[in-house]
Amino acid sequence: MSRMFGTTMNKAAGGFILLFFLLCFSAGCTVPGADTSAKLPEISESAPPVTVVVITPIPTPTPEPTPTPPTPTPIPELVVNFAGDCTFSDISMQKTQYSFSTVYDREGPDYFFAKVLPIFEADDLTVVNLEGPLSDLPPVVPDKEWWFKGRAEFVKVLAGSSVEAVSIANNHTMDAGRAVYEDTKKNLDEAGVLWSDSTQRVYLKKDGISVSAYCDHIGDALAATEKNRLLKHIGEAKKDSDFILIYLHGGAEGLTQPETWRVKLSQELVDAGADVVIWSHAHRLQPLEAYGQGYIHYGLSNFSFGGAKRPPRETVIFQLRLSKDGGKKTISATELPCWQYPEGQYSTYQPFPADEAPDADAKIDAIA
Repeated sequence: MSRMFGTTMNKAAGGFILLFFLLCFSAGCTVPGADTSAKLPEISESAPPVTVVVITPIPTPTPEPTPTPPTPTPIPELVVNFAGDCTFSDISMQKTQYSFSTVYDREGPDYFFAKVLPIFEADDLTVVNLEGPLSDLPPVVPDKEWWFKGRAEFVKVLAGSSVEAVSIANNHTMDAGRAVYEDTKKNLDEAGVLWSDSTQRVYLKKDGISVSAYCDHIGDALAATEKNRLLKHIGEAKKDSDFILIYLHGGAEGLTQPETWRVKLSQELVDAGADVVIWSHAHRLQPLEAYGQGYIHYGLSNFSFGGAKRPPRETVIFQLRLSKDGGKKTISATELPCWQYPEGQYSTYQPFPADEAPDADAKIDAIA
């Protein structure tokens, strides 16, 4: 018992003493026997400073952008349209209620190619066969039943309709004599319309592509001198032309298929370096043929033809797309079917795309 009691007392006494010291300390009392001269240690100024660590966040890496494939440079392309026989004249200069000059006086020059104008305006070169001279000089009347001569102002039909060039190499171009023929050249020059015959070609260079269009009259049969003239032209055109286009007028009239001699000549011209050979004069639509690396069109038929009241209606615009990529040439050839005038009428001398006619699909099939 005494042992146990003594332990309890000792704990109580110790707690009292501890409480006493705490009260004295908080009240500023001096504890008996304590050494009051002692001071708290001062903080040395040379104590090491507190180091502040700045953490810089690691930036989120920007993802690499997906590379955009370069836009390919478009390959330059020239568009050239050819159309057939255009006779801006009355038959033997006899004006009637249906003749070309009557329609011109009533409608004006912009009427004739109004319906194909969007096609001609969209190309780089349009070439038609101008069958007959255009001059106000008096004619030397030829000794033949059918002859043509139109007024000088009829040149406006071409100049105002985006027809940049004409062939004057045909069997009617000299109908009214040499003076009228030379005056026709002058009238074309003054209107800004290029022309070609056996003496000169039409030359176009654009976007790094050069084109030579040469027109010539062969007649109803091939002469050796005519063939040699054509081969000579091809040799000369090779020096400065990427594409050589030959537009010929000749052969027999009224045929829907080419004669053997024209097929052979056309193929020889392509073999010699011509890219495209085109024919007119038959007044009928004839086939288009791919041959070698080029094309041959054996007959474009009429287009705006004052030489008949009701010629066969079917015709085409023969469209070429010419491109060059480095040393590689590409030619695309397409026929755009047209009608020369509406069905059941006399000629209006105003050709129009066949897809504008009723039952267009069947009519295009008939042309093609």
